[in-house]
Amino acid sequence: MRWAVGAWAGAVAVNALSVAFTASPNYPTPVGVLLWPQNLEFLFGCGAAVAYARVPAGRVSRPACLAVVAAGVVGFALSNRLPGWLHNLGAGAHALVYGLLSAGMVLAGTLHDKAGGAAAGVRRRAGYRAFLYLGDASYAVYLVHGPVLSAMLKAAEASGLTRSLGVPAACWLAIATAVAVGCLFHELVEKPILARVGRQSA
Repeated sequence: MRWAVGAWAGAVAVNALSVAFTASPNYPTPVGVLLWPQNLEFLFGCGAAVAYARVPAGRVSRPACLAVVAAGVVGFALSNRLPGWLHNLGAGAHALVYGLLSAGMVLAGTLHDKAGGAAAGVRRRAGYRAFLYLGDASYAVYLVHGPVLSAMLKAAEASGLTRSLGVPAACWLAIATAVAVGCLFHELVEKPILARVGRQSA
């Protein structure tokens, strides 16, 4: 199985590099979807999870972790501020830049916590627990956010809410609704399925 995953990851990386500086490709075929450059973001996330599991807490430099998180924030800010340089590149470049920045920030943040970066008092705070819960619900949010955002923005436009609230407020309302629906999906669908699978595997 590992060789198959490795071969797929290599094929996705090669394809992403091949379209890094071209217009976003259209993938109408199953093979095209399998090699879609945005799959790199998923693979970077998997790599971050593996690295987190293998790096012992004693070898983690908390200042270095904070520096990586800060560099990621700056990278995201620059990607949106510089005059369209990233947006003029292809889907492969988007996946490489955003995927590496996101995975680096997540890995650095979790390793910082693993090394004792979050004190016991912080761990007990509601905000800390809320972030942990969002991490558990993140896949469910990912699954539903597209259609929920589309429906909310269309409804806001049709009802005049966008004009009365303004575009930024309407967008934030749509984002909050998408996260809330994702959390609901996590509670009502994902968790029962995982519990049943866990019982069957036991």
